[in-house]
Amino acid sequence: MGCTKTTHASAGWFHAPAPFGANNRMRTAKEAGLPAGLFSVITGSAREIGQAITDRPIMRKLTFTGSTEVGAKLYAQCAPTILTGLTADMAIAREETFGPVAPLFRFVSEALDYGMVGVNTGLISTAKAPVGRVKMSGPGREGSRHGLDDFLKAKYICMGGIGAGE
Repeated sequence: MGCTKTTHASAGWFHAPAPFGANNRMRTAKEAGLPAGLFSVITGSAREIGQAITDRPIMRKLTFTGSTEVGAKLYAQCAPTILTGLTADMAIAREETFGPVAPLFRFVSEALDYGMVGVNTGLISTAKAPVGRVKMSGPGREGSRHGLDDFLKAKYICMGGIGAGE
């Protein structure tokens, strides 16, 4: 069947009474032609549902929108194996690892040779951030006020002796 989506209808989600908003999205998906069984809405106790979902080995991906506290609990339940004390020369740092594993690496940000780095987030792109000038990414920068630097010349002009009567 491919990748399916299951959503829990929280109370007050988008200011709609539960599970009204989620059921509307499910109805819209069906009207758009999404095959039956690819999108499901479940209702009930968030704590019990979250535990039941994360306990199942068939669950391959979890996304979450809500409080940090609940998100931390859900993600901890999804990663029964957390590895610490890792180094860059270990296989887990160089190879794709299959399994429920969360490798944690220590690093010094200044030592990273990358133009953009996300720590505790995957959403790092923003118009406020300069991008470029790292390795083979090309000359110049895009984004932020630094994106204009290659098109401007800094110039200092000091004009003395100019007065109202001269």
